[in-house]
This record gives sequence, structure tokens and C-alpha cells, in this order.
Amino acid sequence: MKAVVSKISNGLGNQLFQFATGYALSKRLGCPLDLDVSWYREDQTGLNTLRDLGITKIVPQHLYRKVLGFSKADLLRDRTVRVFSGTWRQSFRHSVPIWVDEHPNFGSFSQICTPVCIMGVPVNFNSFEDILGELRENVVERLGCLTALPQIAEDFAYVHVRLGDYVSSPEVACKMASLNSNYYAEGMRTYEQKHGKAKWILCSNEPKNALELMPKNMDVEISQGRSEIDDLLLMARSKGGVIANSTFSLWGGLLSETNGGSIVAPKTWEKTNPPPPMPNTWNIIENM
Repeated sequence: MKAVVSKISNGLGNQLFQFATGYALSKRLGCPLDLDVSWYREDQTGLNTLRDLGITKIVPQHLYRKVLGFSKADLLRDRTVRVFSGTWRQSFRHSVPIWVDEHPNFGSFSQICTPVCIMGVPVNFNSFEDILGELRENVVERLGCLTALPQIAEDFAYVHVRLGDYVSSPEVACKMASLNSNYYAEGMRTYEQKHGKAKWILCSNEPKNALELMPKNMDVEISQGRSEIDDLLLMARSKGGVIANSTFSLWGGLLSETNGGSIVAPKTWEKTNPPPPMPNTWNIIENM
């Protein structure tokens, strides 16, 4: 039986979107889901941050059929076939058409009626909204098994600050909107106006630098997490909070959404492109 294939790449937030979209399609078509992880075997010397394959750790194996890995010879042959045949959207490895969310070659996601290989980063959560509850339950359970993060006794909200390559890489920094201390102060005030004074947990890939962006009159402490998996679980356990313009941060909001709080998000994500779709219950505020 032909399977839907999700081409997994980049960081954990992107991986979650790639998996969720593929899983939703496989359920709709009644066929298996395979994960192509060959991106992590290719030469990634051009990347500015270290990317780890995390999706197979945080998603139970019963939600997909198998993981596909390929040798360098396979990858080179695949590229050669596509270049000389002029059919870059067809992959000999999967024998199914390639569908890219940004440039769909045969209709929108809802119009797909046959197995495809999903490439790129399809960030439209509406594509998998029907299975989001099931995915949320499974992912949060898995996250809890992977971390020794202590349970925080009281209700809390999180604030996520993405730094790293957003600051250090000129290529990324010129593309992504900058979120300054004014955005975080306004976002945290917006949350507290609705839910009252909050205990804030700061999640960031550079927590000490991120702390400088926090308003001084808020109760903020740095996450005790030591990995992105720890921070994702913290966000999932929270009552909601303030997110950054990253897919990882967006997933923190999607995972925590049923806990009774709310999410505050920036209006501008990239400087020249529209933001990804977000739930209409979220509070979207200006950041530029």
C-alpha cells in the first residue's frame, strides 16, 4: 500500500508541522504515514544552529508506519534524476507526487485525494485541526516520559523568547521580525488583563539574554528545562502565555490551548510575508 510521506527537516517546531500535516492526510485517506528523515543525513554545513531529529522521540510510533533513511548514494541519485528529468516534484524514492504547501502543484491540502510526499513546512494548523486533540494528548504524554522536569505546583504562564540564529545569523535576522522588550511587556500585560497576575516561566534558547527583555514589574523566573523538549513540556503544561515568532513557540501555544488560559502572539512574523494561521481565540498584538 502506498503511504503518505512527510519529509522531516529543520527544528522541532517545523518537524511537528510536517508530522501533523502528514498524519492528518494519512487518516483522511486511510493509508499509512512514513517519515523521510534523510535531511538529517545530508550535508547541513550551511545551517547556523544545530538541528536534531526530535519528532520520533515525542510522537508515539503507533501514529506512523516507519522511518525512512537513505544513503548518500540514494540522495545523490534522487537529485540527479530530478535535475535531468525536469520533474523535481516527483521522487523516485517514494513513487508518489511531491506536494509543497507554499506552491501546491495540484490544489490545496483539502483537495489532495491520493498519497503524496509532503515537503517544505506546511504551517497551516487548519489542515490538521481535526486531529489536534489526539496529537496533543499523545505528544504531551510522551514529553512527560522523556523529561525529569519537576511539576510546578501552581498555575503559571510562559513567555517564549527566540534568540540564537534570529540574532547571530544575518541571513535569518534580515528575514524575521524582531521582538523587543516593548512587545513582551505589552504581551504579558495583555495576558494579565484577562487572567490576573501571573507567575511567568521564561523559556528561551538564550535565557540570560532573554531575561533582559522582560519587564521588571513582572514575576518571571527562568525555566529549569535543559532542552527544547523540557521547554515544550513546560509550555504544554502552562495556562497559556506569550509566544515568539517561531514554529516551536507556536506549537507551545497549540499544546497548551486547552488548559484554560490564552495565547498572545505577534502580528508580524517575517518582515515581508504574512504570519502563519493561528487560532481565532488567540490575542494578536503589534510588534513593529
